[in-house]
Amino acid sequence: INDLPHYQPFSKDMIRLRDLAKRYMQAQKDLIRQKNRNRLCEDLFINRLNRRLSRLHRHIMEATYEEMVHLCDASDQLRGICELICRQKGIGLKTALLLMAFLPELGQINGKKIASLAGLAPYAHDSGRIKGKRYIQGGRFNARKVLYMPVLVAIRHDADFKRIYEDRLSKGKAPKVAITSLMRKMLVRINARVRDHIRDQSIPQLID
Repeated sequence: INDLPHYQPFSKDMIRLRDLAKRYMQAQKDLIRQKNRNRLCEDLFINRLNRRLSRLHRHIMEATYEEMVHLCDASDQLRGICELICRQKGIGLKTALLLMAFLPELGQINGKKIASLAGLAPYAHDSGRIKGKRYIQGGRFNARKVLYMPVLVAIRHDADFKRIYEDRLSKGKAPKVAITSLMRKMLVRINARVRDHIRDQSIPQLID
């Protein structure tokens, strides 16, 4: 027990960023649900109400995103890590902010652990001599959701990602499996960059 590392609370800025990101994702989910309701409803009055609700959800998303940007700009620590994440092809400012919020441990644990936290680490399903398929399970759904589209962009515009994707398809891997493995690769690469940044700065970047 004495060998266990002491718990280190995340900074107030990181906690607030996480809360804002959760509200952003909730508004996004509500907007999708509202659009689906609009398609199924034929009543004109109810549709007008639904459109107003949709505009409200969009406003919440925009306001929450702007607040996340302001929070990042006001913090040297958050801004430094955000800029590092944005260097990865396929990742923009919004994705970087959400990734920081849902994986505040970036740069502070190794690649295998960060992949496990995101639910991107493959787990064996073996029994005796039977070797089962590897599956991902558990982890933080929002972190995986945030990484999905950037990987699709990277496959199109990053020669390294495109080569690996095509190589895995040629070996019989399903597209979904190949994309998941590239999501893990992208996350591990980002984690290494943030780790090196924290080490160079000699500060616990996201911890008080």
